[in-house]
Amino acid sequence: MCKFCHKKWQCAYISILQSHLANECTDCPEEIQNYWLRFIAAKDSLDDDDSASIASSTDSNKKRKVASND
Repeated sequence: MCKFCHKKWQCAYISILQSHLANECTDCPEEIQNYWLRFIAAKDSLDDDDSASIASSTDSNKKRKVASND
C-alpha cells in the first residue's frame, strides 16, 4: 500500500510501488518522486548494459565455435 495516497495492490511487488511513486502518485512529495525516477533510470541503464554484454558474449562464443570447427 502506498503510504502517500493509500492505493492498494493485491500483489506485493516492489517494482510496482517504485513505478507508482515515480510516475503516478499525486500525493508523493517531489523529492521522493525524483529519487525513484533516478533509481528506475539507473536500473534500466544497468539492465541495458547487461543485455548488451550478454549479446556480445554470445556472439563471440558463436564465432569461437565456428573457428574451432575448421
